[in-house]
Amino acid sequence: DLTRTPLDTGDEQKFTISFWVKRSTISSRQVLFSTINSAGNDSDFLEFKSDDTLRATGNNGSASLQYQLITSALFRDASAWYNIVVKFNGTSGSTELKIYINGVDQALTVVNSFTAHQSLIANSNAHYIGNSYNYVRDMAGYMAEVNLIDGTALDADSFGETKSGMWVPKDTSGLTFGDNGFRLQFKQTGTSQNASGIGADTSGATTHFAVTNLVASDSNMPDCPE
Repeated sequence: DLTRTPLDTGDEQKFTISFWVKRSTISSRQVLFSTINSAGNDSDFLEFKSDDTLRATGNNGSASLQYQLITSALFRDASAWYNIVVKFNGTSGSTELKIYINGVDQALTVVNSFTAHQSLIANSNAHYIGNSYNYVRDMAGYMAEVNLIDGTALDADSFGETKSGMWVPKDTSGLTFGDNGFRLQFKQTGTSQNASGIGADTSGATTHFAVTNLVASDSNMPDCPE
């Protein structure tokens, strides 16, 4: 699991996050990314549900539900890499939240929608990758190329492209990551929160993540989406 609490507040209403994920266990709740405030009543998270749909949820103020969107598609192929891109723009009158899977804009079931929302993602609250803020529902599988863009809502083609009929990663080094953005390539094997750690940020912003319950052999695996 990887954790980081930014020192400064970034853009609370506009961001994009991209993951490459390969599941090793299906039909169980697994959190890809989550945030929570210090009071413990505001949160945002992205997770696979036990029915293998993907859900994005935001709670704001005494844990009241601000938004919840669920994919119609199911993600049950444990042999496949999925590129998941969440595009969030909470500044407009009709807030835009899109989920792309391998470049395709997904049909979403809207359990609750909203006209404006200040997300905890990219601001000065705790961020967790691979698990939830209460340390349950760990992600079971592989992750690669985790990118957070703070302050810009981007489409999936900023992170991937089709080659020979396959959706593959793009080099994201030319993107503007913003104040609290990051790029995690998992090239290193250390367990410290620095440039030599598994959670090293390679965007140039040095927003490194702390490592919990991971060892050197968990990083830089030969199985990758490229």
